[in-house]
Amino acid sequence: MSENDFIKGDSNDQAPVINDLMKDEKDPFIVVSPTYYPDRTFANDSQASEDRLTKRFAKTEILQVLRVVQAKYRVYKGRNHYGFAGFSFGAITGWAVMQDQLSHFRYFQMIAGGDDRAAQLRSKLLKSKLAYDVTVSVGSDDYVNNGTPYDIDRTMNTLKNVPHIRFHIELIKTGAMICRAPCGS
Repeated sequence: MSENDFIKGDSNDQAPVINDLMKDEKDPFIVVSPTYYPDRTFANDSQASEDRLTKRFAKTEILQVLRVVQAKYRVYKGRNHYGFAGFSFGAITGWAVMQDQLSHFRYFQMIAGGDDRAAQLRSKLLKSKLAYDVTVSVGSDDYVNNGTPYDIDRTMNTLKNVPHIRFHIELIKTGAMICRAPCGS
């Protein structure tokens, strides 16, 4: 799945993922689909390289994206008007954005990717007074469920019962995705 598939859908999807994410929205919204690759030479399938790019994007580049959107469009400012969604390493990036940018985003959609820093994220969330809405989903046969550093079940179990965070676990009607990890408040 590419950033374009996320917005437009691909031949295996019933509809683009973005349609499910925004199905109840009644107001206009802007979808930005950036990549964390500075250029395509960085796309090398190395987990160490992907981890560095993910964490770099979450610490600095996402703020640049926000500044560009706010400068180009008349948008509401404030975390209650911003969400971050991602698939696979984009989901891992979403957890990193949640970890590093607590004050900038309220809504998150993580598809097929957990967080290898979930214990650190739990600690930050326990100190925070902010509310979050997080939707998490994964395909039943996705390798991230099999004990990888990005195992969604392990991530969700680490984050369950954190005050001020509300998890939505629901079926995403694209491809063969089903939801897992029915925990949280």
